[in-house]
Amino acid sequence: MKLIGEVLNISSNSNDWFTVTVTNLSMTGLRFKAIQATDIKKGHILRIRFTLDNQKFTQIEREAGVINIRDDHYGCEFLNLHYEKELGFYLRS
Repeated sequence: MKLIGEVLNISSNSNDWFTVTVTNLSMTGLRFKAIQATDIKKGHILRIRFTLDNQKFTQIEREAGVINIRDDHYGCEFLNLHYEKELGFYLRS
């Protein structure tokens, strides 16, 4: 899986969106690889937006907390979990 997305670090009060590649996705979170250097740390809250590569090119935008970091890969858990029909269909296909 390689979906292009953007991340805003809410915890650092930044207004700069970082380009990322979503490498793993589930209903409860995701893992992404940063394309450029970031100020993201474990425990930070991020706003993440990306477009699914489905027929509708569904846009997903969620807040997530960073739970682990390995090199330039960031594991995040979605906050305020709620069921998104399009994401559910996408993950089942």
